[in-house]
Amino acid sequence: MKLYVTLVSVLLLINCKNSNKTDATDLTQTNQSKTTSKAAVLLNMEGETFTMSQNDLNPQQKLDFENDNLQFNIYTNESTVSINFNLNKTEALKNIPVSYTIPEANSGPIKVDLSFFNKNRDVEKRTNKRVVFKKGTITISELTKNSLEMKFVGEGCGMMERSDAQFPISGHINITF
Repeated sequence: MKLYVTLVSVLLLINCKNSNKTDATDLTQTNQSKTTSKAAVLLNMEGETFTMSQNDLNPQQKLDFENDNLQFNIYTNESTVSINFNLNKTEALKNIPVSYTIPEANSGPIKVDLSFFNKNRDVEKRTNKRVVFKKGTITISELTKNSLEMKFVGEGCGMMERSDAQFPISGHINITF
């Protein structure tokens, strides 16, 4: 009988230890997901996820609403990636929410331009540290003098790379300034 009680006790202890390890792993993954989903800026590109929190942002913008020329440069002092987003003569302000399909939206003069600069991107030419969003959809759900909320899903490549080198790019921007 003592052997039976000892055996059951040992099995329960082992099970509790394994259960705690699983719970801790699940908790870490849940916390990472919450952090990622709460990020003001989220970018998935080349197998990496980059995030920026609202408190760390140093956004620079030139917003000429009168002439419909909007330029956003979004970065932090610590991030290896910055985002450039430009709208020119799109009338987006009148049409929110609005979606743009790239490259079709840019037939003729470029109206919608989205690019990323990854200073740690391992490439031979420095110009290819700039990644251009070449194909996909950009959806703007909010655009005011104090906020920008948008999502993007598509493909891109380094500025001087061939089109067959394109890779998936996705993310969102939800910032106030």
